[in-house]
Order: sequence, then C-alpha cells, then structure tokens
Amino acid sequence: MITLALDTTTSTGSVALVHAGELLDCFVGDQERTHGERLPGDILTLLKRNSITFSDIELYAVCSGPGSFTGLRVGLATIQALSFANEKPVIAIPALEAYGYAVMASWPQESGAKFIGTWMNAHRGEVFAALYEKPTILGSWPSLIEVVGPLVGKTNEIVDLWLDAVGDEAVVVGGDAVVSSEEILKKALGVGTQLIKEIPLLAPIVGKVGEAHSSTYGAGKPHGIRPVYVRRPDAEIAREKRLKKRRISVS
Repeated sequence: MITLALDTTTSTGSVALVHAGELLDCFVGDQERTHGERLPGDILTLLKRNSITFSDIELYAVCSGPGSFTGLRVGLATIQALSFANEKPVIAIPALEAYGYAVMASWPQESGAKFIGTWMNAHRGEVFAALYEKPTILGSWPSLIEVVGPLVGKTNEIVDLWLDAVGDEAVVVGGDAVVSSEEILKKALGVGTQLIKEIPLLAPIVGKVGEAHSSTYGAGKPHGIRPVYVRRPDAEIAREKRLKKRRISVS
C-alpha cells in the first residue's frame, strides 16, 4: 500500500508518501505562498520525483485540524477530490493527535511521564492543545487516550485544566508552540515536565498513523471527512456580531 498524506494545518505544510509504515519521501513547497497556491503543485512534484502516479496510491490521509481555517479547508478539499476521482479510501488524523504521535515516537527514554501534551500555535496569544494518556505500547502507533481537549485558549487557562487532570504526574509536551511557551510550561507543570522542542513535519506522521489505523479500523469515503476547527471561523463570529448589532438597533 502506498499512502499519500497531506498537512495544510500548519504554515509550513507538507506532503508525504508512505509505504508499509516507512516514509518514502516528503516535500515542503514554497512557504511564502499560501496552501491554495501550492496545491496541487506540491503533490504533483512529489509524485513526479518518485515516479509514482495516482493509480499507485491506495490510501489518502489528511491532517484534519485545528489550524488555519483557509489552509485546512484547502487541504481537506484537495484530498477529498483526489479520493473521489481515484475511488480510493481516505482517513483523517487531527493535528493535535499527529503531534501526540510525534511525541510518542521520540519519547525520552528516561521519562517516567504518564501523559502526552500537544501544544500548537493558534495565534492571537492562544494555543490549540490536547492532553493524552501515554499508551502502554510505544512504537506501533496505538490510539492515543484523550484526557483533555482538544481546545483553544490562553496558556494559563489550559495549563490549569491539565493540572486538574494530571495532578503530580509528569507530562511530555510537544508541538510548534512549545519553544515560545517553554518557561510557562515548566513553571506551571513542574520540573518533571519534558519538552520536545523539535517541530516535526506532520504529513509523514499522518501518513504512517493513517496507514496503521486504516489497516486496523478501516478508512472511509471522502464525504465522511470532517474538519476539526476547535475555534469558530472568523466569518461566523463577524456575522453573529452584525446580527446582534441589528437586533439592538431595531429594539
């Protein structure tokens, strides 16, 4: 099975080819361009340099959010279109889970931590976050056990929720917002907290996990894929505010 995986939830983004749990190749396009401008060109470039055609792809995997609303929609629509046109199944892996699997794959050997925290930049002074319990088996992509989240909020608000769940247990935290929150996380969660500062590309992880989960639980049809927003879209919030102003002016 060859899996084509795509991430557009992060500004970097990536597209990857995975076969039998191994990464064949990964491509990151021009980060100065939007995902809408980069696709489907990035996918075509990756396929061409590996001499692979769409007929060789058996599974599509996509990072389903949270993240940039526009980037997320572009990525999902691209993979749904490819899945539909080529009549191949598709599986979605949330971005916070993908970061959780990245933490699991690089789990510190000396760590006695019981929990995995994922910490993703949501901009506006906020983070997307989720807390998971470490699976018993490492290295084989078992399903993460969700404890708190996914959610969006200020750093201190989320840490308080985590503390209620973990008590005195240590946490290993990874994600693209870890470096900017390092002091806050260590101070709030305690000295036993370990941070994974390396920011992984998500497409290879989404491809590997998607392939493993597909073989165990199966994959679905393109219309069944749903985005994970966590935060409401700006357009929806703005529309609600306009309606509220109209009701006030009428009354």
